[in-house]
Amino acid sequence: MFFALVGLSFSIKFALLYAGSNGWYNYRHQADIFTIYNLLLNRGFTASTIKLIAYDDLATDTSNPFQGQIFHTTDHKTNVYPGSSAIDIKGDFCTAQSLYDSITNLPTTAGDKVFIYYDNHGGPGLLGVPTGCGDDILAPALSQALTTAADSNLWGQCLFLIEACYAGSSAETFTAANLATITASNNQESSFAAVYDSAVGTYLSNEFTNNFIALCDERPDIDVGTLYQSLKSMTTQSHATYYGEESIKETDLSEFIGVPNKVMK
Repeated sequence: MFFALVGLSFSIKFALLYAGSNGWYNYRHQADIFTIYNLLLNRGFTASTIKLIAYDDLATDTSNPFQGQIFHTTDHKTNVYPGSSAIDIKGDFCTAQSLYDSITNLPTTAGDKVFIYYDNHGGPGLLGVPTGCGDDILAPALSQALTTAADSNLWGQCLFLIEACYAGSSAETFTAANLATITASNNQESSFAAVYDSAVGTYLSNEFTNNFIALCDERPDIDVGTLYQSLKSMTTQSHATYYGEESIKETDLSEFIGVPNKVMK
């Protein structure tokens, strides 16, 4: 039996999560990303199969009425902050280059499934980085990083979700093979915050990402195409848009994010 198994290849799932902002007003971006981080852990991922990039300034911010904690729901039942030790790149190292390098140096091989989530502000042809972290993420450079990864056989398929204004203006430049991108907005509009929390004094999430998280919990068996159609229908303040490889619509979402092993509360 051992010798029969030697020749088999086993695919893995790997996630890259990037929260691109800092400051209390931008609470929702890190809260979204930390919630997705916990969602993935609940689906079989481990710290070693998730790369987490976040500025990590909210838990100890003087404006935080819940010191050491970050929430994604107004009932404040679940602290989504994974702790500073869980964050791979933080503070002023959350640069555009850190994202490009993380993509081109994925610890994956051909046949693996890669899931990328970006959450922050954006503009025409660019995605933001935290204040003080240098130049923005530019669509041509991001597209090149994705193409380099694909050409280096770092995935079998990659699913990239972008929560940002004008997200489509970046995604429409991507030409990497076996890549599908779902954006919160098309190439000429904003995306919008959601779930205002008066106790925290700011928004806890964004509409598109809040819908994504709800779908992951409520319909873990859907495929990527159904995910996109559902996000398109549920996100009413902007136009969720699909770019890239059409065949990935037929792939089960669980191939990228796993299936729940327990109910999140």
